[in-house]
Amino acid sequence: MTGTMAGLYTLTPALYPAAVRTTGIGWAIGMGRFGAVLSPLARILHELPTGRS
Repeated sequence: MTGTMAGLYTLTPALYPAAVRTTGIGWAIGMGRFGAVLSPLARILHELPTGRS
């Protein structure tokens, strides 16, 4: 995994302009935060009784 990330960090500047890279990183960070907020809620909802037999 570490080798893959190092390779991506090396190749990405050559393939994409700065505006595209910053937009992609911003979206990735935002989605990561969104997931961090929703994951505790998902666990709580999973543990609620559903009333099904």
